[in-house]
Amino acid sequence: MEKPSADFVEDADNQQLGHIANQEDHELNKWQSLKKYPWTFFWCTYAVWCILLVSFENQASGNVTGIPEFRKDFGHYYEGSWVLDAKWQSAFSGGPVASAVIGALCSGQIADAIGRKMTILIALAISVAAITLEFVSTTNEMFFGGKFLNGFAVGALASVPVTYVGEVCICFEYCVFHITHA
Repeated sequence: MEKPSADFVEDADNQQLGHIANQEDHELNKWQSLKKYPWTFFWCTYAVWCILLVSFENQASGNVTGIPEFRKDFGHYYEGSWVLDAKWQSAFSGGPVASAVIGALCSGQIADAIGRKMTILIALAISVAAITLEFVSTTNEMFFGGKFLNGFAVGALASVPVTYVGEVCICFEYCVFHITHA
């Protein structure tokens, strides 16, 4: 009978240690988990915050075309009031959705390559740059460029934080139960 190799024994030991560590983590209550893993708690809270902000962005961005001053700055005067062309209204609402779909689909591969946290940070940096572009825009094209660019970040922020929280939470049902009923 052949003696097991050192690699085999080492792999078996690592698997047993992993199972023991997993069991220890499952036995922690939420306060012990917070004390043991404060940075994980911070990143999970941050990820949830990103998800909430994506929802706000989706809601708020559709309302901008109804603001009278916006219509005055980006529209034209027609029969006693300022109006925004239908093509721009469609572009401002549809373009970001299209780029968000692309951002959501591509962000998974990017997150696998460089990590979830780094992908979230890059998406937020893109969002800040895009919102700055929207804020300083003076033409419809420039405003659309900012909205379209921000759509990529919104798509990534709609998908990557959820994945991060799902991977990091020790027991997802436990975390959801305590977050919603705490």
